[in-house]
Amino acid sequence: MKVALVITGLLAGLALAAPVLVVVGYFFRIIPRLVLTFAPTVFVYSVLTALIRCVLPIESSIKSSAVGLEVAILLGWLVM
Repeated sequence: MKVALVITGLLAGLALAAPVLVVVGYFFRIIPRLVLTFAPTVFVYSVLTALIRCVLPIESSIKSSAVGLEVAILLGWLVM
């Protein structure tokens, strides 16, 4: 989970700091454009999942991650 947070955080920072890379990716139809487009969203949901996972009293990491992701998606849906 920590590695995924670091990777998506770096990609999200890159996409937000240099949006020209995303636009150039769309212009040239490069596959990494999708990664840079979705990286900020994946990062936010990953952070929410990690925070919710820390609060849950479930001992199994798989179950707590699944419940944390479901709660994060539900919160995102409620905000929208």
